[in-house]
Amino acid sequence: MRRPNPHRFILAAVVATTIASEANAQTPPRVTDGVNVPYRSTSATDDASSIFVNPANLAFGPGPEARVTVVYAGEDAPLPVRGYSLDIGLPFWILATGLRVDWMDPSNASGAPFSLGPPGTELGQRYNWIRWANAIRLGEFASIGNTFAWSTSDAPILHGMFSVSSALTVRPNRFMSVAAVARDWNSPTSDGGLEVKPSADLAASFRPVGGRRLLELGLEGSYRSQTEDWVPSANAAVDIPYVGRLKVGASLLDPSEGQVVVATGLEVNLDALQLTGGALFGNALGVDGTGFIAGAAIRSFREKPHVPMTSSVVRLRLESTPGVREHVQVLRTLWQLADDREIDGLVLTLRASPADSLAHAEELVDAIELMKARGKKVMCHLEDASGTSLFVCSAADRIAINPAGGVRFAGLSTRYLYFGGLLEKLGVRADF
Repeated sequence: MRRPNPHRFILAAVVATTIASEANAQTPPRVTDGVNVPYRSTSATDDASSIFVNPANLAFGPGPEARVTVVYAGEDAPLPVRGYSLDIGLPFWILATGLRVDWMDPSNASGAPFSLGPPGTELGQRYNWIRWANAIRLGEFASIGNTFAWSTSDAPILHGMFSVSSALTVRPNRFMSVAAVARDWNSPTSDGGLEVKPSADLAASFRPVGGRRLLELGLEGSYRSQTEDWVPSANAAVDIPYVGRLKVGASLLDPSEGQVVVATGLEVNLDALQLTGGALFGNALGVDGTGFIAGAAIRSFREKPHVPMTSSVVRLRLESTPGVREHVQVLRTLWQLADDREIDGLVLTLRASPADSLAHAEELVDAIELMKARGKKVMCHLEDASGTSLFVCSAADRIAINPAGGVRFAGLSTRYLYFGGLLEKLGVRADF
């Protein structure tokens, strides 16, 4: 099976930028847009915000995530960029689904249909979008997805729209990702008669440094059939060691007047928590020309690079060989430690044989292997090493022995007792 050729997508993005340079008016925003910032790449964003940015990318997400984003600009900002959003993404296996809510709060200067009223007294009309996305990953190099969106508002012109957007992302290798998103292809219409015509986003991202996330560069073009204009964009992201990721992006809304909106943001990774802070600026945001971005995400995974956190290590000490009940309790303790995200390692101190049978020893080995599979480090400290102790500790990352102790290893052995002849002489027959 031949892989899709990404060069057509790249060529389309370049053409989009060229056509946009010939535009002579600022391209108005899409009514169906949610809270978003230019540094979010259409082809490379894999977090929960892809529910709006590009639903196909949702299937590339590393795990479940909940994300909150806040974007604010001044009252004189002519763009309805202000608002809040909540994203919940749930990728599993090759499938993914997600729910997003946008609470849009346009400024008074946003213009119709975002602000209504007599000239000089316009008031921004609040409206909301509820989005549901689904995606499926086609192997390791491609994914498709759809987003279904519903609008609500007290203003009829912004209420009652139902929008459908579809997307395709292709990643032929670790150096490149290309994407195409067909937005509002069903031409949604509001209760007030406002019709939103389809638009299309084309994007390409590159990882020039060995295909790693260390540096990421992106080019995008958005075609708006409502005005027959192209909006070119560019974005970049770079890893900051021991902190997170720095992102920057810009969109050119009016080439003839140089109307630009630029966004910068820093994502700080703290274990499963990610905090985001940034700024909006540019002459496309009005006289003040500034705004801010804030956000937070709780995730089921850890992303690198991240701020080093204090490691927590548990010490488990066995003073004597555990019996059956004590052995079960030790296993349960090891299983709980394996699932505890706050624990980074275990020091297992053995002052006696850790098991009274080979079967129990094998169960302890399996429990230690489970901890290592969950990313925990395991160290064994032996007072006096027997064969069973060495067998159990062979699964650990490191073994230490007390200098005053010793190693007594004669190999593993089993013993069988035969009572058949004795029972026969005694006239006793076993019934089992």
